[in-house]
Amino acid sequence: MRLNKQHKTQQQKADKAIDAAADNAGVTTAQTEGTAAVEAVSPTVAAKDAAKAEVAKKISRKKLAAIESTPNATKEEKKMRLNKQHKTQQQKADKAIDAAADNAGVTTAQTEGTAAVEAVSPTVAAKDAAKAEVAKKISRKKLAAIESTPNATKEEKKMRLNKQHKTQQQKADKAIDAAADNAGVTTAQTEGTAAVEAVSPTVAAKDAAKAEVAKKISRKKLAAIESTPNATKEEKDAAKQAAQDAATKSR
Repeated sequence: MRLNKQHKTQQQKADKAIDAAADNAGVTTAQTEGTAAVEAVSPTVAAKDAAKAEVAKKISRKKLAAIESTPNATKEEKKMRLNKQHKTQQQKADKAIDAAADNAGVTTAQTEGTAAVEAVSPTVAAKDAAKAEVAKKISRKKLAAIESTPNATKEEKKMRLNKQHKTQQQKADKAIDAAADNAGVTTAQTEGTAAVEAVSPTVAAKDAAKAEVAKKISRKKLAAIESTPNATKEEKDAAKQAAQDAATKSR
């Protein structure tokens, strides 16, 4: 378009100057100047630069804000993805725009480049990996250690494992999700793992049963011994002590 219009304009000026020349020297001068003016015409290069600028604009505050709010992505994941992927897609788009032969090709390269930039999103991995590590601590080795807890009943072991492990894992997962960066994820993982490893059954049933046995040496029992007919004080005291010793032994 630039060539057609500008060349025509310069040619018309040259023709007028030639027509206005009074002698051969004037004709030659007008021809020389007209030729130089025509040769000076060059296209206005704008389409490709404008297309590149449009692609670059897509890495805008709005796009960055959208990526910034990606669920569960750490600060490092967001930053790395933005820097690397946006730069890669922009470079690809620029090359495609430069290689376009006409405006239609420029438009196509711009459209495809813009779509590629908009498709960039962080790779979310750190938090899921941390959660998996916490979950692994509820492993056969840990379960076996709890299973061998002295004096814990089957029900106590099972209830403690199910409830406490689940509680600690949920707390760890929340802390990991709330972490803003990789360092925070690591801290939450470490603390969550420690909490899971600290879980042990509450041993109470057997002690409670023993306590119930001990209660049987109650006032009623002692009263029964005390009221034994014909027993001397020493015999009663001995009987009370024997009962207490038996209860203590049963515990």
